[in-house]
Amino acid sequence: MPLLLIFLFVLSSCLPYYYQDVYQKNVTWKTEDDRLGIFIEGPTNENEGLAIIRINDEFIDTYAQFGGNNPLLTLYFEDKVDNSVFTLEDLFIQFSMNIIDDTKIQLEVKYNNTNDESYDNLSFEIYRSTLSEDELNGMYYLNGMLYKNTVFCSSDYGITLEQDKHTIFSGQAEGTIHYQDQTFTIEFVYVDTTHFEIYELDTQGIVLSGTYLTGINSMTLSIDNNTFFDESVQTIELSITESN
Repeated sequence: MPLLLIFLFVLSSCLPYYYQDVYQKNVTWKTEDDRLGIFIEGPTNENEGLAIIRINDEFIDTYAQFGGNNPLLTLYFEDKVDNSVFTLEDLFIQFSMNIIDDTKIQLEVKYNNTNDESYDNLSFEIYRSTLSEDELNGMYYLNGMLYKNTVFCSSDYGITLEQDKHTIFSGQAEGTIHYQDQTFTIEFVYVDTTHFEIYELDTQGIVLSGTYLTGINSMTLSIDNNTFFDESVQTIELSITESN
């Protein structure tokens, strides 16, 4: 039997109209027993995010994607997220979906590559909840469109940060600071759910650190340690723009 090829170009923009009330921005999808939790975050994103699934009594981070006119939910490991075409061996686990209502989906395991036999032909339900603004985390912001990344920028301070699907695993985003007619390559690190550090990659030194607060379309940095800008800089507002 030939391998089934799954193409990623079928995303939420191609979904039938009756699914549009189901897929929403800034939501979670979870089971009642915490077997599976999916975090869909970002102002343009309705169909992809971090998924935490319990396999053999261990919680594993994966990338989740809803998509397809024949509705499917597929989970992948990080090393597969850049693929444009997948074979069945690339999938970690895939579910067919039965939409019960706008906030409830019944999942049935279609392909199980987890080595956890309890998922073979398993069926269960996931429920949608809306995230409040104080529950949002910029680390999990994805664009939701094929080949598009999430970009945070500040024109006032010349900062541009671009994060892709790998950021939800690594907590790191790359970017630049254009300052005093020079461009510096930087790495933004989400230290935890509230703290950040920015490294200048040539020197590996920390140039900014502090706390971050995620908004629906922005992220505010409150500066505790600053070796780069004038010492009067205490906050920096980063807006979300679309990548090229």
